[in-house]
Amino acid sequence: MQYIFIDESGDIGPNPDTPGTSRNFLIAAVITQNKKPLEKVVRNTHQRLRKKYRMHHHMLHAAKEEHRTRLYFYEQLTLKELCVASICIDKKSDRKLNANTYITMTGQLITQIIQQLFFNTQEKIVIVLSRRETHAYLNEYVIDSLKKIILHTSEIEIHIKKPQEEKSLQVADMISWALFRKYEYQNYYFYNIIKKKITIEKYFI
Repeated sequence: MQYIFIDESGDIGPNPDTPGTSRNFLIAAVITQNKKPLEKVVRNTHQRLRKKYRMHHHMLHAAKEEHRTRLYFYEQLTLKELCVASICIDKKSDRKLNANTYITMTGQLITQIIQQLFFNTQEKIVIVLSRRETHAYLNEYVIDSLKKIILHTSEIEIHIKKPQEEKSLQVADMISWALFRKYEYQNYYFYNIIKKKITIEKYFI
């Protein structure tokens, strides 16, 4: 079985010059055959935080963590069997952004992953996206739309879950944040730690 965990960084707002709006929008995927080692990294990071602070939020969120927490996390993650794929768009480009941009970009990324990494496999592929919408019908729309975009002979499951439910989505959050900082702020610090795990990286300007 193959797992693909997907999260995003930045926002899809069409005007990057608006205060509080990002210039870039990025979608990242963490791919692995075994999600237990990823869950262990998340669990171990939580344990370290609990020992230090006695209390800690129940979900890792890269933007809110301290530098040393991020450093520990990324260094532990590089020891695990996984690969990373991402797609990022500069919103100042000529490409028109709309409500379906997230679906289009996610579909493109998943298709690229399957074509490049799973072309000859007949293994089941489980895709888990971090939950963006609170309304069930919107989540169903995202899943149905992605199924129409992704064409593959293997069995594919698509789920939308909260990071609290699926710990490996917290890994995807941390990865997307590190990649996003490269494009948005030209900050390569954490990106360079995980760079050797990156298999697919596309940037549209």
